[in-house]
Amino acid sequence: MQAAFEKRKALRRRRAYSFATLVDFFGENASKIADKFLEIVVDEVSHVWFFHTQVSAVNTPFIYSRGKKRALPPLDYMKLHSQSYPSWCAWLWSREAGRPSTAILLDAFQGAETNAWNELKLHRPLVFHKGDEVNPLISTADVLLARAGEALKDRSLRDSVIEKVLEDMGFPGTSMFIGQPHYRDITEISPLPISIRDYVYHPMMFILHEDRPRGVDWDEWDRQRFLAEVTDVPVNSAFDNNTGFKAFDLDQDGTLLNPRKDLIFLYGPDGEAKKEKLKTLYRIDEANFREIV
Repeated sequence: MQAAFEKRKALRRRRAYSFATLVDFFGENASKIADKFLEIVVDEVSHVWFFHTQVSAVNTPFIYSRGKKRALPPLDYMKLHSQSYPSWCAWLWSREAGRPSTAILLDAFQGAETNAWNELKLHRPLVFHKGDEVNPLISTADVLLARAGEALKDRSLRDSVIEKVLEDMGFPGTSMFIGQPHYRDITEISPLPISIRDYVYHPMMFILHEDRPRGVDWDEWDRQRFLAEVTDVPVNSAFDNNTGFKAFDLDQDGTLLNPRKDLIFLYGPDGEAKKEKLKTLYRIDEANFREIV
């Protein structure tokens, strides 16, 4: 990554990047940085598995789940469960690739319980919050997928076409289809959400952000604060410690937090007050806090 940045004469603030963050920071230059990066790492990648899904609304008017108690049009189902897709890919890979001893690293995801997850979790996957921004392997996969996706956007998603695109990029690869043959495994079997807390590596790196300004859209605010320079420190710390990063949510992250191991970064006028609240709620030792100055 450093060599790619030096070649493009760009300032590298973070150890790892998703392709989306490269675009946010570097605009049109992001593709050139990404391509140089992939050119450098290509000899380190033994194989690429590329997963894709196409659903015919004519042949499959509805996708049924929960024992046929729930029916949704296929596009609606895929949109609703898009955040589960990485776990589906990992499940199919674990079933088809025949490498039971290989570690499985996943970007954090959400979704309802499925047969696929219940089978995959037996392999004890490691889940990284913001994995594509803090883990070198997940980041590389994200950048590679983005560049392959650009080459495929106006082409049919056939296995031969996908594998030719990967070959042209220098990567030996296999295309795998996820769809109708796998509905029994990838459709939800209960409304209960998957809990990934037991598969998250600690210590996690959290940051206590200032409160969202009034009138600012939540998604926009979330992205702005992630891209802010103050976030560089905990994100890079997550990379250096081979773990995940997350903005701490007082309403939701209590169950994810390991108060004895995780590190919590804080800054600004609200940081100290939030720190004292967390210490009281979760009995976090003073040594687990880091102030960003």
